[in-house]
Amino acid sequence: MTFQTTWILSLLAYLLGCVLVGLAIPQRDNLVAKSSWTSLLLDNRGRYSLNRLQVIAWTGLTLATFLAIAIRVGLEQASNIENGLLILTGISGTSATLAGAIKDNKNTLSADQIAGTKGFHESFGVRSEATKVVAPRFLQMILEEEGAGADKIVNVAKFQNLILLVTFCIVYVVIVLQPVAEPKYPNFGQELAWLSGISYGSYLGQKVTPKSTKP
Repeated sequence: MTFQTTWILSLLAYLLGCVLVGLAIPQRDNLVAKSSWTSLLLDNRGRYSLNRLQVIAWTGLTLATFLAIAIRVGLEQASNIENGLLILTGISGTSATLAGAIKDNKNTLSADQIAGTKGFHESFGVRSEATKVVAPRFLQMILEEEGAGADKIVNVAKFQNLILLVTFCIVYVVIVLQPVAEPKYPNFGQELAWLSGISYGSYLGQKVTPKSTKP
């Protein structure tokens, strides 16, 4: 079995695991109407989260590569992860953690200004009929989720992050699937990693900024 075949099978096994976990997640205070294969992508507001997609994507790609290299040439080689990839993965995880903390803070202080499911608002003692109650949909990954423009306006920082994520993931897959004499991790270079970091920083900056409640 080639390195590329091993990598594909490892990635498929990881994705299958994510699907099974999503299906196993029970209804959470009406945040999930029913178990779904995409439940892992829902945040505590009952919305599809770009941060969760980023973490799941980079974890899957890196883990599949680690397993494929370990199976083909051993654990020692699999442990030699490129610095650029380490930085990129670390920035993604840190960004998701900080974004989650910002969300939790705003959930407590201004739940009535956030577009979420009925269960989300009820858990904070807010009348759902006086708030923006929405159903989960994938487009929420790039839409505003607070203030008057919630679920109406595209968040430019989110859109930029999504484009970078898709682009980097495609490049990663193309590099990994190239025939090579010795299996190794894709080398993104620290420059691309820090470019992604700047984009994440911009996203976090706008997330922490209070949104206008006036249309």
